[in-house]
Order: sequence, then structure tokens, then C-alpha cells
Amino acid sequence: MRELGLVGEPDEVIIEFAARHGWVIITGDIEFGKFFYELLGKTSIIVLRSPFQNLPATLKIIQALDHNDLLRQISPKHQLVLASQGSIRVRTYEN
Repeated sequence: MRELGLVGEPDEVIIEFAARHGWVIITGDIEFGKFFYELLGKTSIIVLRSPFQNLPATLKIIQALDHNDLLRQISPKHQLVLASQGSIRVRTYEN
């Protein structure tokens, strides 16, 4: 966020930025799942869920996503991914 000048910006601004650029948001903030449904899947969001908010736990989840090729296959819009070390769930918003 720092490099993009978005530090401290509201979540809605970050979502708009990602949608405008066709980017997928990867976050540990579960609130972004709520925004996904409120904004009708305007941008895809990957929520990393772990009881440990540290780099090793985050890397394990990202490696699981990569192992399943999900990082390459996710669409920039209409998908919500909830990922933890033991589970990956994908929800697609159909409009």
C-alpha cells in the first residue's frame, strides 16, 4: 500500500483502486469479505485466515494457494477466496 500511496485510505478506496487496475486483493482482514458481497464482486479478494498473524503462517497459506494453481486461475472479478492452512473455499458471485 505504501508504494501506491494508499496507506491509511479507507477500504473502499483500496477496492476501487484494485478494480480499476484489474488486481486481486490479498488480505488478512475478514471485513473485505463483507465488501465483496456489498460491491457485487467488483474485484476478487483472497482472505488469508490464520490464528497466527505472522509471516510463516501467511507463507504456508500462500504456498497452498500456489500449489493448487489458484493464484494463476483466479479472475480479477467476482471471486472471494477464504484460505487457511487446512482449507481453501472459493465463492463466485454470479450476476
